[in-house]
Amino acid sequence: MKSIPLFLLLAAGLAAQQPPPPHWAFSQDQVHEIKLTFSQPDWWEQLTRNFEENEDDVPYIQADMEWGPYKMANVGARFKGNSSYNGATTKKKPFRIKLNEFVKGQKIGGMASFNLSNGWNDPSLIRETVYYNIAGWAGFTGPRSNFAALTINGQYWGLYVLGEIVNGDFLTNHFGSGNDKGNLYKADIGANLTDLGDDPAPYKRVFEKQSNEDADDWSDLINLVAVLNRTPIEQLPEKIEPILDIDSILSGIALDNLTVNLDSYIGQLAQNYHLYHRPSDNKFVWILWDPSLAFGAFGQGAAGSPASLSVLYSAAQQPGQGGQLPPGGQPPTPPGGQPPPFPGGQPPANPDGIRGGGGRPLFTRLMEVPQYKERYGQIYRWLATEFLTTDQVTTRMKVLHDMIRPWVARDTQKLNTMEQFEKALTEDQTLNARPGGAPGVPGGGGLGGVSPGLQPFFRNRLESVRQQLAIQPDGTWGPPPATPAP
Repeated sequence: MKSIPLFLLLAAGLAAQQPPPPHWAFSQDQVHEIKLTFSQPDWWEQLTRNFEENEDDVPYIQADMEWGPYKMANVGARFKGNSSYNGATTKKKPFRIKLNEFVKGQKIGGMASFNLSNGWNDPSLIRETVYYNIAGWAGFTGPRSNFAALTINGQYWGLYVLGEIVNGDFLTNHFGSGNDKGNLYKADIGANLTDLGDDPAPYKRVFEKQSNEDADDWSDLINLVAVLNRTPIEQLPEKIEPILDIDSILSGIALDNLTVNLDSYIGQLAQNYHLYHRPSDNKFVWILWDPSLAFGAFGQGAAGSPASLSVLYSAAQQPGQGGQLPPGGQPPTPPGGQPPPFPGGQPPANPDGIRGGGGRPLFTRLMEVPQYKERYGQIYRWLATEFLTTDQVTTRMKVLHDMIRPWVARDTQKLNTMEQFEKALTEDQTLNARPGGAPGVPGGGGLGGVSPGLQPFFRNRLESVRQQLAIQPDGTWGPPPATPAP
């Protein structure tokens, strides 16, 4: 792994943030053993009712927790997720734990909350961790990840992905005390940043404001969207650079594209990212989030291989939306052909009625500016041709896979078979699309589709990307524009 060049150290928001301090939960590869004890006889029913009856602000219930040297009474526990909750065909639901929900100030190393994700559509269980590892190596802003063996009331509940949450603690750790007071917005389905006008109401349907909620001031986000969409292209750099950290946006999108993480802003649902209004320079920065379907796991059904995805792809580049088709014809579609299930029925729609539809102006408009397209190419080319190597990433995949194997073998509630886990590194795995599970197959991840073998997928992806990013004799780069189908 090569050192970060000066141009990137001064880019991607790195100059205005700090490396997070080492944390005991993430400082080394480890399967942590976390034990929860619920005293309530109906604890499962309470967790289920709280989650399914509350779209926002899901109530926590009390539990005692043991985690290594830490023993804490009255931590908060609740279920989390959308697809991962509904797609779980056993009781292996995803959890969020909040240490200070009932006991003020209760934290572990400055961390008050963490996620336990169930790997619902990932038979390897390592996609999320590998993605965040790459992000951390490159210095991009995103959570850290590890693994946890969860025991509940004395029963081994399963192997989970342990993850940081983007919250006030995260902002303090990454941006520093005093620079963690800005507005934090989490993107839900349909947060494509198209112009929804000057009323905050439509933005509230697709974004969740996660800091300074009482002030209820959305003017900074509305201004960003207005500048992005209403400014003539030739004036865009002058207007947008004072309010947007361009390199952090281009770096985050490059990583999502490289890993074909299409359950993201550039994908069909336009979700799973954060925008943070950094007080130190008054600029919005990009924070990575929820790459559990990276490495091609969201997007099967494309006419071409997801490993050959255009480096300029966004879901806006579809017929009828003013864009070009990616190589291979039709853009990728979600596993099973439908968007992930959403608690309570249909996910929220954009004002235009398209779930996750419309444009992707934060990418497509920036790509209309020659210096931003060139900068995207520089960052992407550094990441894929200078910084990362195939062996570096595929070896990392094997190390993590081997580490968690004993815990996966003991997991009687796993959502895919042990055979699928063993083959997930090297072979594509067809997952069960039936919510109730198929005979002889425990779980299957809910949506079905195909989960690409991680190592061959990354090898093929890196080769495709390097070809696409090669500088042509005329000085340009990138794939030639495809001709839309008639």
